[in-house]
Amino acid sequence: RGTQLVRRSTDHSYVQTLVAQGQLSEEEANDHPQSNVLTSCLGTEPEPTFTAQFIPRLQIGDTLLACSDGVWHYFNIEELGSVLNTLNPREASEFLIEKARQRANGVGDNLSLVILKVEPPVETKPTRRSSLASLN
Repeated sequence: RGTQLVRRSTDHSYVQTLVAQGQLSEEEANDHPQSNVLTSCLGTEPEPTFTAQFIPRLQIGDTLLACSDGVWHYFNIEELGSVLNTLNPREASEFLIEKARQRANGVGDNLSLVILKVEPPVETKPTRRSSLASLN
């Protein structure tokens, strides 16, 4: 919301478990040698664990970012908020991918993201066909 990041989900990884248990700080987790060890992921047996996230009431102008750790790992919260607030979704996507690649120095994780911006509803005029459909 604006430049404020409202919520970030947590990874299903060994290192994130250590952070949740208070055994590692977020800063230590960023450089931990086992940061890529997953405890759950899509396409595995048994079915993956998922965590439902409540998103507060969306407002016009809000932007949603869903991305892999290969993207968010290279940015702090302020940077993400600034990029999402300043650029349109396409420009922000291109910028974040390019900057993550640069910061990874060619050795980063996979990069995937989707950005959605909440826009005001567009008023549409009824077409002749839709007007006639109500007569049925």
